[in-house]
Amino acid sequence: MKKILIIGLITLSFSVFATSIKRSTTVEMTQEEVQLAIQLANTYEVALDINGPCTATKFEISSVTRGFNPATWTLNAGENSYELQDHEISELVSLFNRINPTLIVLNSVQTEQRVYIRGASCGFTPNDWTVTFN
Repeated sequence: MKKILIIGLITLSFSVFATSIKRSTTVEMTQEEVQLAIQLANTYEVALDINGPCTATKFEISSVTRGFNPATWTLNAGENSYELQDHEISELVSLFNRINPTLIVLNSVQTEQRVYIRGASCGFTPNDWTVTFN
C-alpha cells in the first residue's frame, strides 16, 4: 500500500512539474508589425548583429503593470533600456493582443508580459521577422 501511495505521489508531482514548464512560441509578424519593429529598431538604434553573411536585429519588449496603474512599456536591446512613447505603445498593444503572451505574476501587485522580436537574414535575402514569447 505504501509503495502504491509513493508511486502515485511521484507521478502526480511529475505531472504538475511538466505542466508548469511552458515552451516558447515563435510566430511570423504581420506587415504592419514588421514596419513597427523596423521603426523601433531605427528610433532606438538597436545594434545589428553580424555573423559572416548573416545579420540579425534583436530586441525585447516588456509591459509591466503595478497594481491598478497603467503599464510601463520598455524596449531592451543589449545593455540599453528605453521607455516607449504612447504612440509606440498603442501599436504594440495590437501585437500583444494578437499573440497573447503569457502574463507573469511577479508578486501580488505586479505583472509582466514579455516578447522577443527578431529580424534576421543571410546573404541578400530580406529579413524574416518573428516574435517569440512564452
